[in-house]
Amino acid sequence: MNENEPLITLYFIRNDGRREKATLRHQSLSEAHTAAEDMLRRGAGLYTEVEICAEDRCAETIHEIDLAPSA
Repeated sequence: MNENEPLITLYFIRNDGRREKATLRHQSLSEAHTAAEDMLRRGAGLYTEVEICAEDRCAETIHEIDLAPSA
């Protein structure tokens, strides 16, 4: 493992406030965004939001409500 590899960390925030962490290597922010949206949908209400972090900063937060189908 190369220490200089870019890392993206996804923090999944559950309804009870607990945080679950997933670390991605060799993925772009766009790919991480897609993975985060997919997990929110598959979680079916388990997670309220996902924080996408890269290089010690939060690049984006996706909320479950943002993925709700529009009427």
